[in-house]
Amino acid sequence: MTRFLPAARWFTLWTLLLLVSACDAREAAAPPEAQEAVFETSQPLPERLEVEGFREVVAREGNVYISGQPDRDALDWLKAEGVTTVVNLRTQEEMDDRNRVPYDEAAAVDSLGLQYVHIPLGGTDTPYNPEAVTLFAEAVDGAEGKVLLHCTVAWRASHMWVAYLVRHRGMESRFSSIGGERISSAVTYSRAAS
Repeated sequence: MTRFLPAARWFTLWTLLLLVSACDAREAAAPPEAQEAVFETSQPLPERLEVEGFREVVAREGNVYISGQPDRDALDWLKAEGVTTVVNLRTQEEMDDRNRVPYDEAAAVDSLGLQYVHIPLGGTDTPYNPEAVTLFAEAVDGAEGKVLLHCTVAWRASHMWVAYLVRHRGMESRFSSIGGERISSAVTYSRAAS
């Protein structure tokens, strides 16, 4: 059965893509053959993993894991998998609420010797913006190993991943959104199955 993303999530995704595109509007566009080459040589679509300890979903594309909130044991698993950097998109308010996140993630990540990058997104105080995509790209570029990109259930994380692919890997939004949809639809499927 085909599942569709709720209108609000698609609106958020396309708003972020438009913001990224607007920032790059002054740059010269790559010739069509170069754009095709980027797509042909890009990494495969995200692969959904069956690993416990993540809220809703965890997927992997190359050296990047995209997920919902990891629990403490999932952080241990990620370290064993070679993750060296954790990028969290949840707001500080979410992270401080022990009913939502029952442990101090920043301290747990630090205790494992991993780098913790907090790029809060969501709500009026921390809206989606092109600078957030740049901060994520810097975290990926600076990572000495694999990267975890997460939020609550991987919606914001999949939106960020799509924006990153468009802005920093030169992938056309029509191709990159397929990967974002694959992650988000895994969340929708997971919720429907519960």
